[in-house]
Amino acid sequence: MRRPRKSKTQHHPKASSFPEPVLSAGGVLGARKQVNEPGKTHGAVLLVLLATFFCLWAAWEVAPELGGPGPTCDEWYHVYHGKRLVQALRRQGWEFFTPARIAENFPYGKPSDPPFHPPLGHWILGFWHGIFDFYPEDPTAVSVVSARLSGPILLTVLLLIVGMWVGKEEGWWAGVVAAFSTGVMPRLFGHAHLAGLDLLTATLCLASAAALVEAARSPLRASRFCLAGAILGLAMLTRLHGILALVPAGIWLLFRFRSRAFLLGALWAGTGMAVFFLGWPWLWLNPFDHLKQFLVTSTARQPLHVFYLGRVWNDVDVPWHYPLVIFAVTLPLGLLLLGLLGVGVRLRKLGQEVGLKAVDTTREKNQEHSHYELMILLQIVFWLALFAWPGTPVYDGERLFLVLYPLWAFPVAWGTKFLYERLLDRGFRQELIGAGLAVLMAFQLGGNLLFRPVYLSYYNLLVGGLWGASRLGFEVNYWGDAVTQQTVEQACKALHLEQPADQKTEIILFAPNLAPFQAIALNGVFPVKQMCSAEIIGYDSAWQKAPEGIHLAILYHRRADLHTLPQWLVEGEVLFEYSKQGVWLSRVVKVNPPEAKESPQRKENFSRTFGDQSPPPL
Repeated sequence: MRRPRKSKTQHHPKASSFPEPVLSAGGVLGARKQVNEPGKTHGAVLLVLLATFFCLWAAWEVAPELGGPGPTCDEWYHVYHGKRLVQALRRQGWEFFTPARIAENFPYGKPSDPPFHPPLGHWILGFWHGIFDFYPEDPTAVSVVSARLSGPILLTVLLLIVGMWVGKEEGWWAGVVAAFSTGVMPRLFGHAHLAGLDLLTATLCLASAAALVEAARSPLRASRFCLAGAILGLAMLTRLHGILALVPAGIWLLFRFRSRAFLLGALWAGTGMAVFFLGWPWLWLNPFDHLKQFLVTSTARQPLHVFYLGRVWNDVDVPWHYPLVIFAVTLPLGLLLLGLLGVGVRLRKLGQEVGLKAVDTTREKNQEHSHYELMILLQIVFWLALFAWPGTPVYDGERLFLVLYPLWAFPVAWGTKFLYERLLDRGFRQELIGAGLAVLMAFQLGGNLLFRPVYLSYYNLLVGGLWGASRLGFEVNYWGDAVTQQTVEQACKALHLEQPADQKTEIILFAPNLAPFQAIALNGVFPVKQMCSAEIIGYDSAWQKAPEGIHLAILYHRRADLHTLPQWLVEGEVLFEYSKQGVWLSRVVKVNPPEAKESPQRKENFSRTFGDQSPPPL
């Protein structure tokens, strides 16, 4: 048990801005009563201002011409399907929900083909796209930038969920710390600039966990569990993660309610499945077979390349420690250490509570806390274990387990609170402790500032930043967001210098080209035709030599696929280079003549520049 506070702090009304530990009637160590903090109002106001600040910051940068990231591999695809759905509903009205129209609007192909993601994310992207859609009747007129405005709104919702949940359990200033920690995670903040499904998935998975914990408070009401189930259903309608989230939440219910968990869980999960079914009309046509197709084929896809520890792996063959290492080196170091401290403190607390419960059988009736720490820890362990499980496809850095990042803000708040109270016990002045912790948290903002706008290339000081990560064999730019406005402008300038006077077709090559719509997105986001009367086309692996009329190429530093590019493309003269911390992220290169031959020296230079690209051993 903690030492009692010194007398000079016991009677000071502002001795601690965090809520005090209180022993309840049942003797629960660390259970917290909702105290009337002097700074509660100030903390709530600061939380709203903080969420608004990060929202405006992200919204200002969604457009590449305003300094935002370039279009990523999947954005155009998601926005296109979102526009299709919104356009179809507007034209068809209630007919949209007839079997013939459902088959037309959700064309998933053969049963052996993997289906699209559930439609909620596409609906949201299509809605935001429609607000600024100047060509609503043209399905090919897609504006990635318009749909990106959904990201800052989702970030605001996420920060408020994190801050309010922690604030309710630990005190409002702890909630502010948690919300700030979430906003200064560069990889997560980067996704708030993009028109994707990853941030929405993280937000709804966290919201479903929060709703379930809230529903489990006394007195128990069926309506609360139905509401929590409805939020779970929204998470299911976004991605497979929503269905997988049933596992840690179900374990938490069993721990919390024992035999009663089955009835409560059935009500909660049943409502979630009902929302999932009602929200996805494709399931209506053949519920059992279509659900089976979705579950079985969700991970059945052509393997993607992953660059990790200096070599290329298939996504199902990466070492088990890949998600643990990537998660550890892509969090700001201060947040990582504070979070580890918080996990240790709360694990010790949970262990003591289990011991007390074994002695005091009346404890469950008298308990006043929500067991929310166990929910958070179960979620963290589950997602790490899932993506570390051998054979689980994992690729694109942190993207598939982005759900972990807002969860980690909770241990950060726990660790910060523990540090604050321990220093206060040692006799340090409250103002001095607060100032020191504020400075510590402010330093965590450095990643967002230094890596703007290529937040997805962030690595922390544990590996020496991006410079050290590149030398240790980590991926540099997995999604193409480093092809910024500046890169394209420099390509256009170079085109006028390199293009022969009699050349009529002006083309800029783009690589690595991972999807047929990646080059389409570049032409849509950047006004290349207006800038230099040119068109960007994606590299085709079937080409044996440089096509006639192509003199320039834009490359981005995806190390997992650079080895697939030919010599005449990767070894061209570098005309412009966009870099961070001495590591190039995108380049404009002069395409070498077709007659260039590959030499042993070239292979040596390539290996030294890009790393060992050989496949992993069997």
